[in-house]
Amino acid sequence: MQIDLTFATPDWAGRLCRQEMPIDLAAAWDHLNATRMKAAVKRFNALHLPDVPGQPQLRDAAAPWQREIVQLAAGGLRKDAQQCVNTLGVMVPKKNNKTTFAAGLCLTLA
Repeated sequence: MQIDLTFATPDWAGRLCRQEMPIDLAAAWDHLNATRMKAAVKRFNALHLPDVPGQPQLRDAAAPWQREIVQLAAGGLRKDAQQCVNTLGVMVPKKNNKTTFAAGLCLTLA
């Protein structure tokens, strides 16, 4: 069964100005695997930043938008094992921890 799942959000520019996610994760919640989402955020939050003094966990260092993307990526595999999120594109300006976030996301989803 094909699911018509879209994250299109016409007010994406306003959301970015308000420092919100440009997609509406709540609208897709029924189609995503909440159990996998919670487990992924728990793993992501437990990761440490080895190159930062004190080696803080991502729970303390990551931005809220990063956790929302972790939820979306992990929740893309539904309970019936159908993959409904196949590709994620994240556009982030310089000096916003893109590499650190990508590494944390990969470790979380591995």
